[in-house]
Amino acid sequence: MKEQTALISNNMLSKASDDTMPQFPDTEEQAQALVAKKTICLSLTLKKMGVRRKVSSSTDAIETDVDRSLLTLGKTIIDSPELEAIITLDAKVRAEVKKKALTVEMPLRGCYLLPTSVVSVLDERLVEYKAEREMLVEAYCLAYPTRIAQAEQRLGKLFNQSDYLDAALVKDAFRMEWTYPEPVKVSSNLKEISNHIFNREIGKMADRCQEMLQQVDVGLIQYMDEFITKMIDSLNMKDDGKPKTFKSATVQNFVDFLAQLPQMNITNNDKLAELGRKAKEIMEGADPKILRKDMSVREALQDKLKGLKTVDLAPLIENKPTRKFSFED
Repeated sequence: MKEQTALISNNMLSKASDDTMPQFPDTEEQAQALVAKKTICLSLTLKKMGVRRKVSSSTDAIETDVDRSLLTLGKTIIDSPELEAIITLDAKVRAEVKKKALTVEMPLRGCYLLPTSVVSVLDERLVEYKAEREMLVEAYCLAYPTRIAQAEQRLGKLFNQSDYLDAALVKDAFRMEWTYPEPVKVSSNLKEISNHIFNREIGKMADRCQEMLQQVDVGLIQYMDEFITKMIDSLNMKDDGKPKTFKSATVQNFVDFLAQLPQMNITNNDKLAELGRKAKEIMEGADPKILRKDMSVREALQDKLKGLKTVDLAPLIENKPTRKFSFED
């Protein structure tokens, strides 16, 4: 690998276009340019009040013949449907972000790499989710004193008032926020500290960018394989000869993925794009109600998907990259 890699200039980025961007970059600079142009990093924080506490194994509140030194005990200090509603919403928020994010391993927890084309719509949804979450937190704060009183009755000797936050502090224990940090830049301040470290980190960043692009392609191919395999399996018959239960969500999830595929295909992989177009044509008009009743339609759809998997998808799986590209001269 080159010992030094120049920072991407604004001029380079302005000249790059969707039509001229390489499917897989030939240089480190092109890898960084492609990631910087077509993606944005989202850092999502969802903080909530914890309700689990450790219990000393020597407690006399629990009778046991077991050697207490071998026990690890815990308790739930609050049983609250209001808190469960917040937890459920948080899971929904993360699921929506993951659904729109690229299949890339990010170095920091809670970070996701997004195609630039989905950012505006997703940000609007996050604003809506935050407003909904704030209302749920208010409901939890109102119910909090009651839930503590209930916990005191249910926990008995294990109840400890010091486990609980003051009611005035509960709201501050919850937070939802998101930012858009730079995923492909190294701080210029580092150069003032050490030119050697700065150049080394620039090289790492370039290497990470080309690895990200590889992960995007491999991940999308795997997603396509999983969706098509699940669709084919859902259209099969059970051992007793009856059709398997066909869920509407199976079709909708696949259709949603195909709609997002052009935006997520940031490397402009022509074969993957063509596979997506063919899959979209096959899935057009796929009505779950008809598929549940009409076996001929069911079999026809399954045959088309099997053909797509064998002819178009299989070569992509066989030829998918298994290691990072080398940019050595």
